[in-house]
Amino acid sequence: MIRNYSLVRGIKYSLLIIILFIKKMKKNIVKFSLILCISILVFSCKNTKDVSQNTPKENTEPIENVDKESEVLENDLETVLEGLHLLSFDELENQHIMIDGQSMPVYDSNGNKLEGMELVSYFQSGDFKPDIYGNDSGLAKAVVMVEMTEEEKEAIKMEMEMMEADRDKLANAIPFDATSLKGEKFNYPALKGKVIVMNFWFIACKPCQKEIPELNELQAKYADNEDVVFVSFAKDSPESLQAFLKETTFNYPVIPRANTEIREYFVSGFPTNFVIDKEGKIIYEAKGYRHDIGKIIEGKIEEALR
Repeated sequence: MIRNYSLVRGIKYSLLIIILFIKKMKKNIVKFSLILCISILVFSCKNTKDVSQNTPKENTEPIENVDKESEVLENDLETVLEGLHLLSFDELENQHIMIDGQSMPVYDSNGNKLEGMELVSYFQSGDFKPDIYGNDSGLAKAVVMVEMTEEEKEAIKMEMEMMEADRDKLANAIPFDATSLKGEKFNYPALKGKVIVMNFWFIACKPCQKEIPELNELQAKYADNEDVVFVSFAKDSPESLQAFLKETTFNYPVIPRANTEIREYFVSGFPTNFVIDKEGKIIYEAKGYRHDIGKIIEGKIEEALR
């Protein structure tokens, strides 16, 4: 669990940076799946005893004065990115990109590799945006954190205010009509009158995979209860999901390519879990991995069944 509010705020800020540049290119936000998994960033710092003790505070020194603990490359950035090019938004379309310092390398403007809390500090500062570089096939291979202009920062601030206002309006279930990999139909408002447990995820999301066993246990407890409906919305294609589910059991019905639902429910981080009561009110929402997510959701289900 992340215990430092400024860390969470900084990471949310970085997500809005990504969203802004998508909108500038007039692309649908769900087509460019650049996902910052908060939990993964914290996992990469697992050797630190307390995130709140190691995360820079809001009014500390500028980012360039933070002690460098990451690997410093002998080559400059141009050498590091040799053979790669800055990807266009068309090339980034439908790619799942994890900016965690582990799934692919992340560099500063001098070619220094960023990992762990140092990478977190870049996001926390609110001063940097991620540029994504890829190979000739258009596949993302590296990320460079680039300092934003004052104009870009102001645009992000305005975007944040607008998104927060829209997000605050989400108090009730949003209508959806979807079909699972097994052909099951899920429609709201047809499901009104039941407790609905929703999970948003995608295959490459490590925290998403980590919570699956606990979600399976939760679903098993209510398997015979017709008043409780479980459904998951995934970003991936049917083919990718079917291959993944051959190796990993997930008891929730899985909706493939659920980009519409992801957008409608303002899902900006993964995994995200919702519980909707019988009247259609959203009574629980959680972003990011939690080791006790099953128990928390169970408590909300019982509350909604009373």
